[in-house]
Order: sequence, then structure tokens, then C-alpha cells
Amino acid sequence: MFNWQEDFQGLLRDGIQGFAEASWGFIQDAFSASDLDDHWWASVVGGEIETVVNGEVVSTITHPGMLNVVVVALIPLLLIFIAIQVILSMIRGSVAGLMRAMAMAVFALPATYIVTGLVWLVVTGVDEVSLWILQTGTEGGTDEAMAGLLALFGMTWDSNTQEVLLDENYMQWQWAVQDGEFGRSMVSFVVGLIIWLACLVLILMMVFRLVAILILTVFMPAAIFAVSFEGSKAIFSRWAGVMLGLILAKPMAAVVIKLGLVMSSLGGNWIEAAIGIVIILVAAAMPLVLAPIFAAVTGGGSTSVDQAGAGMGRSGGGRLERGASRTGRSIGRNAKNMVSPRR
Repeated sequence: MFNWQEDFQGLLRDGIQGFAEASWGFIQDAFSASDLDDHWWASVVGGEIETVVNGEVVSTITHPGMLNVVVVALIPLLLIFIAIQVILSMIRGSVAGLMRAMAMAVFALPATYIVTGLVWLVVTGVDEVSLWILQTGTEGGTDEAMAGLLALFGMTWDSNTQEVLLDENYMQWQWAVQDGEFGRSMVSFVVGLIIWLACLVLILMMVFRLVAILILTVFMPAAIFAVSFEGSKAIFSRWAGVMLGLILAKPMAAVVIKLGLVMSSLGGNWIEAAIGIVIILVAAAMPLVLAPIFAAVTGGGSTSVDQAGAGMGRSGGGRLERGASRTGRSIGRNAKNMVSPRR
């Protein structure tokens, strides 16, 4: 029975070490592998995609670029928006509306590809800024910056052996190495599992940010074409707000993590582990938090809603005023009849 427990405890130790190494990989790749590069961008604008096996190119595929496909597919939508804008402008006699329709008929397609280039420049620049934020105050580059986060959990990255070491001075890992402490080893295993899950959420959310940016870029023609019609121009504002929130999510997550490294000095080993888990989850939540905020701030549909509400208020107020006036006159006539002497 004792040997069974000892073997199982050894299995738990291996599991904890595996969680530690996987957590390190997730943290490292969350801010490096999720950068926008030529391979990701080829799916948007097109290009040659090579499949490499053992250092040799085994196949090459020429991808048309999904942005080009969507542009062609949405040209009828652009024509519909322009036609509606022209008809409404002629009915209203609006020269500005006609100018909008004419300008979008000429510049909608060039503007689509110009904005696409700006998205590439901004996203790649912001990714570099995110890595710079993480590397601030370190001399060993990205690895050292990422390794600093492991200290929150009592882990150390050994660059010589390329291994993650567990600091046995931390209670959660000290229990894992004590022989005969089968129950406490389970606690260490659960702590390692929770840290691994938090780091998994971090890398998934950073990859989600990148994929969402690519999808929004592919469907960007719909947002730009919507500017042709005055009634749908708020679509572009919403698109720009969500895109801006996703772009800024990565540097904001880097700032949160750097803040966590400072906060880790405020408590003991259990508090540090708790702070590390919370910091990683907050950093992972940045894409989901910032995108709705910027979409609400840049949304262009509030003006028409406010105007409609004001119109309803004026209409309702006018009806109430007229009704009150009629009621007042009726009361006045009744009162006059009551006080008039009978003949």
C-alpha cells in the first residue's frame, strides 16, 4: 500500500512539473506566437502559403485572399447603398447626400485597401509595443520578461537547461516533494492545474484577439460600403470601435502583467499565487472588456435615437398641453354655469 502511494505521489509530481512547463509555454507564446505576421496576413490579402516538413517545402498554395473575395461579393451591396442614397437625396434635394454617394462610388474600393494597409501597420506596431512593455526593466529579452511572471507562482525558468524549476520554499511546491504527504501533494497538483488553466485562458484569448482582428479585416468592406448610405454609416463606427478595442487589448494585457510583477512583492507565497492567477485572468479578459467599451464609445447610432426621443417628447408634450387646455376651458364653462343665477 505504501509503495502504491509513493508511486502515485511520484505521478503527481510529474503532473505538477508538466503543468509548470506548459504554463511557461502558454505565457511565452501568448505574447509572441500570437503576433500578426506574413503567414497570418496571407489569409487576408492573399499570397503563397508553403507547407514545410523537416525543413523542406513539400507544397505551395497560392491563396487568393479572403478580403478580395469578400470585396467582389459585396459590390452589389455597395451599389444598393449608393442607389438608396441617391434616391433619398434627390427626394430631399440634398446636395451633400448626392456628394456622399458619388464620393463612395469612386473611392469605396481604394479606401478598403488603404484601411487594410493601415490595419497591418497598426497591429504589427502595437504587437511590438506589447513586447517592449514586457521587456521593460529586463536585460535578457522576452524570455527573461516572461520568466518574471513565473515568480508569482514560485517557478523559475532555467535558460541553461531549458527547464522550469519549482521553488520548494513555496508551500504549495514544498508539499509536493515531501515523502508520505499524499494528501498535501494533491493540493499542490490542484494548484498547478489551476495555474495551467489560467495560462491556457491567456493564450486562448490572445489568439482569439488575433483571429478576431483578421475576421474583422476580411469583413471590413461591408463596414466601409455602409458609409455610402447615411442611414447605415454607424456600422463603420461600430466596426472601428471593436477593432480598436481588440488592437489595444494586447498592450493593456502586457501592462496588467507588469503591474502584477510589482504587486507580487506585497504578500507571501499563497497571496503571490492568488495574485498571479487573478492577474493572468484579468490580462486574458482585455479583448472581451475593451472591444464592447470602444464599440459603445464610437457607436454612431445614438444621435438618431436621441433625436427620435426628443421628437416623441415634443409630440407627447404638445398633446398633453392641448389636452390640458381643453380640460381647463371645459372646467371654466361648468363653473360659470354653476354660479350664474336662475331666472
